Amino acid sequence: MLDVFEWNPLIIFNRPTLYFVYGLAFFLLGFAILVQRRKSSRLKLAETLPLLALFALIHGLAEWGYLFIPLHEPYLSSNTILGLKTVQILLWILSFFFLICFGLAFFQKPGRRKFHLWPIAVISVLFVFLLWVIDPTVTFWLVNDKMEIFARYILCIPGASLAAFGLNRQREELRNLGSKRLMRNLELSVVGFAGYALAGGLVVPKSTFFPASFINIVSFQKIFGFPVELFRAGLGTLIAVSILNVLRMYELEDQKRLAEINRREALAAERERISQDLHDGVIQSIYAVGLTLQRLKKPGVSESQWTAQLDYVLNSLDSVITDIRRYIQNLMLQNDGKEVLGAVNWMEDVFSFPVKVEADSGMLSRLSPAAAEHLSLVIREALTNVSKHAQATNASVCFRTGSDGLEIEIKDNGKGLSNEEPAKENKEKMGLRNIKSRVAALNGNCEIVFTETGTTVQVWIPWEGNVIGEKSENTGS
Repeated sequence: MLDVFEWNPLIIFNRPTLYFVYGLAFFLLGFAILVQRRKSSRLKLAETLPLLALFALIHGLAEWGYLFIPLHEPYLSSNTILGLKTVQILLWILSFFFLICFGLAFFQKPGRRKFHLWPIAVISVLFVFLLWVIDPTVTFWLVNDKMEIFARYILCIPGASLAAFGLNRQREELRNLGSKRLMRNLELSVVGFAGYALAGGLVVPKSTFFPASFINIVSFQKIFGFPVELFRAGLGTLIAVSILNVLRMYELEDQKRLAEINRREALAAERERISQDLHDGVIQSIYAVGLTLQRLKKPGVSESQWTAQLDYVLNSLDSVITDIRRYIQNLMLQNDGKEVLGAVNWMEDVFSFPVKVEADSGMLSRLSPAAAEHLSLVIREALTNVSKHAQATNASVCFRTGSDGLEIEIKDNGKGLSNEEPAKENKEKMGLRNIKSRVAALNGNCEIVFTETGTTVQVWIPWEGNVIGEKSENTGS
């Protein structure tokens, strides 16, 4: 091979640095790909990158051969140098086999059995290496310019071209990750491999046959004024830097996957909220209507009582329809302190036992709409449970304010339950669970105490995040 470095003393002096940087760029690329590889990725590019890593690692080692073999040539025998050059050319050829496999992998259809060329290449290289071990002179035909020329034509041009086309086909997949920077680096890698197909495959040592007699390293030097090795080193660096930036696709894929998980969790939370609202609001209203209708079945009900109760039933059903519409439209309630007290008064009108209320509506008006809705539904659920299960003759709802929060105590004089006795019905379990869930959504705490003389529900919520004018992270309503 003609040594073009002899044309420029400055390039001669920096020749080791050039080859070192050239090999280092590829070697670091391969190492980075293997280190950052993620088997969980669903991207097509992620599936093929290990082949590119093997190309880069092996090609970097082969290019370093141009640096280290001449340095050791004065101190080693001719057969040893021949062997090292043989290993270098075999590594160089093997690297381009991996590059061809990398490019072909993009064109394989999903679900079809994959066919790889690299096992054939590895076996061939090992066979040639074994021949050299037996007789070093057998592989002398490998170490010459014509072998390099044909290898560049047959392996480098197809390999780099397939890599460029294959990477270009990933534009649509990576565009879905929504990063313009990622797309720019993908385009730069395509340009880098396309340029490497020309500079690394088409520009070869000068020879007597076409096109090596016309397009070669000598003509390149005359036209551009610098050796092609310098241009190849620049392309190698471009490929390495752009592919390293493309590896950010893993991070973007994780972010997209996390966003999808958050979206599904938000959807599940919204479904749970709707379920709670329907159970604590609409179902309880319908239950109250049912109690009223049962009361009308009792003997001795006067016509005026019938009329009043039927009016109440119609009004309650209108209220249910309004609630359902509000849930569908996801309207935010306005709170003036009446909503929470209204939940108590509404239940008192329905049930036969009196409900004593101790509260300051002005204090309750500080509650945010979300907190007011949560608490009104908590009170509804608690009083409904009193009506269903406690056989109570009276109940009380007491609101107490503190410097850091609001305390609500809902108490009855019913038969109560043992603290260890589990709820017998799914609906009962869901009601208690909804009470605790709603209080937790307001960053508060809830304690339910069952005794033989009644049940006490104690709720506490902080002012912070639950009053108008303060930022709240509660999204349960």
